[in-house]
Amino acid sequence: MPNEIVKVVGTNLRRLRTLDGRSLSDLARASDVAKATLSALEGGRGNPTLETLSALAAALQVPMGDLITAADPEPVTVVRNDEGTDIPGTANDLRLIARFTPGGTVEVYEAQWPKRSTRNAGGHGPGTREHVFITRGGLRVGPLGREVGLAGGDYATFAADEPHIYEARAGTRALLLMQWAPGVQAAAERPAVEGT
Repeated sequence: MPNEIVKVVGTNLRRLRTLDGRSLSDLARASDVAKATLSALEGGRGNPTLETLSALAAALQVPMGDLITAADPEPVTVVRNDEGTDIPGTANDLRLIARFTPGGTVEVYEAQWPKRSTRNAGGHGPGTREHVFITRGGLRVGPLGREVGLAGGDYATFAADEPHIYEARAGTRALLLMQWAPGVQAAAERPAVEGT
């Protein structure tokens, strides 16, 4: 099997296993594939047979193509300050910005970035997402190469399991939600946000 495909299998296997909330031992038992083999595959090493791929797909309850096909990078979703759903007839102003059903732990941070500051963040655990709502200032944020500019009242969400960046044009405050995938140790991976 070509080396590129083995890397794709490793990335997809780790992502699907984590999203399913399984440890390597859990998946090894369910698929009857040795834990050492799974660890090697997730590390982009090895030469999985058709039988191994089929057993893993069955255990994860996904088509085998989900293991061997490179996924397109996930887009950054943005809701601008004049978008969303306004809810009339309430005693206060409400605007629905986003809905999501977390499968793991969600942590809420108030974050601050000084004027003209940059923070490069490594990827967090597989399946981790970040949600950023700007309350003051402006921020360029997102996975490297897919960053978006946000201003006050704007919201963005993106996959945070790959390197990403925060660049503040002015002093910026934001609400930052870390949505950890099931099985990811959130407490061990606190986001290092400058200025908090």
